[in-house]
Amino acid sequence: MTSKAEEIPRLKNLKIGGAPLVVRPLGREKFPHHSYRILIMGPTGAGKSSFVEAVAGPQSGIKISSGQLEGYTQEVTAYRIRGMTCNSRPIYLIDTPGFADAKVSDFQILTNVQQWVKDKNLLAVTKVLYIHPVTATRLPGSQKAVLSTFKALTGISSARDITVVTSMWDTALGKPSLRRAQSNFTELKREVWKDFLKDGANITRFYNTHASALRILDQVLSAHLERNMFQVFAVDISKVELFRTPFGQNLEKDLINRIKTLKMKKTILEADLDDPSTLENEELASLLQTDLLETNQSLERFMRQIREVCPPRAAKHK
Repeated sequence: MTSKAEEIPRLKNLKIGGAPLVVRPLGREKFPHHSYRILIMGPTGAGKSSFVEAVAGPQSGIKISSGQLEGYTQEVTAYRIRGMTCNSRPIYLIDTPGFADAKVSDFQILTNVQQWVKDKNLLAVTKVLYIHPVTATRLPGSQKAVLSTFKALTGISSARDITVVTSMWDTALGKPSLRRAQSNFTELKREVWKDFLKDGANITRFYNTHASALRILDQVLSAHLERNMFQVFAVDISKVELFRTPFGQNLEKDLINRIKTLKMKKTILEADLDDPSTLENEELASLLQTDLLETNQSLERFMRQIREVCPPRAAKHK
C-alpha cells in the first residue's frame, strides 16, 4: 500500500501529534459532542476500508480489507484516529457496507446503517466521502443505480459537504490503463457528478497511500465543518412510506431487479434438477439442491423487504 519511508505531507488543517497514528474501532462508547465524523460510502469493493487503512499508515498494523476483491465491511464500523485532530477536536471515520452487494440489498444496508445511527445516537455527520473506482471501462448499471440512490439519500443541498474520492489509481499500471483512468475521471467530472460538483461538491484522487489519504482528509476538513443532517439520517425508514421518497424508489428498483434475477435462476435450477442426467450425478444434484435452497431463501428475504419498501405494489412481484 505504502512504504515505511513515506513522509507525512504538509497539512493545513490536520494536527498530528505523533507517529504512528492509531486507528481503532469505536466500540460501544458514544461519539463526543465536539468531534468531526466522516461517513464513508460507495459500492462494494470500491476501496472504503482501504482508505481507512491508508489513513492509519503502514506502521499501524491495522488490517480491514485484507486484500479482498469483494467488499469486506459487513457492518457499520466507526474508527477513532488517535494522534490526529482538527481544531483540537477528535476525528472519526465511519466505514459502511458497500452498496450493490450480490447478497445484500441496498434496503438492508440502509436499514443497518440507520439502526447503527440510532444505537450511537448519531444525529448528524460532518462530511461524506463517496469512494468511486476509476478503473472501470464504463459505468456499469449497478453503479449507476448506486449513484442514483446515494444522490437521493444525501440530497444535492448537501453537495458542499460531499467529496467524491476516486480510487484504484494505484492499479492503473501502464500507459493504456492510466489513459483509461484519466478518461474515466474526466467523465466523472463532466457527466456523472456534474450536478453535485456544480453545487459545491469536490472530487479528488486517492492513490492508496498514507500521504494521499491524509491530503484528502486535510482538504475535506478545510471548511464548512458544521454537522449536517443528511437525508439518510433525517428520514426514519421504519416510519415512512418509502415508495413515496426519492431514494425509496431506488431501493424498490434494486429489489425488483434482484427478485427478477432470482426467479430466473430458480427456474433454470429446477429445470436442471428435473433433467434425468442430473439425477444420475449425485454430486451435481447435491450442488444444485444447495444452490436452489440458497436462491429460495434470498428470494423470500427480498420479497419480505419489498413489502416493507412498497406495500401497495409488492403483490406484483409475488
